[in-house]
Amino acid sequence: MTPSQLAPPLGTWLVGWRGDEAVACGGVRLLAPEVCEIKRMYVDPSARGAGPARRLLTALEEAGVSLGATVARPDTGRDMAPAVGLYRATGYVEIEDYNGNPDAGWWFEKQLTPAAG
Repeated sequence: MTPSQLAPPLGTWLVGWRGDEAVACGGVRLLAPEVCEIKRMYVDPSARGAGPARRLLTALEEAGVSLGATVARPDTGRDMAPAVGLYRATGYVEIEDYNGNPDAGWWFEKQLTPAAG
């Protein structure tokens, strides 16, 4: 994963702030014209439990929709039970390995709905 893969026009990098302190980050990139991948989601331990992971995930999904995606796919490590719980709680379903990431143990997918506007 390189910074250019998470930059426009095919990706986006987001940072979540608490005041002037960055406490969350994550990226999204297009894998195919209608499929985006959510990558490198992280929430500082001091901010966990207060909702920033869910808000960040929602913002990354919205960014994926803005890139043209109708499907989002994240992967996560074998020992990342909180991430697995977040993905399941927000409508993701487990799928087969889609990217060959040797550090992942879980792969998910969710259908995205464009915002009404």
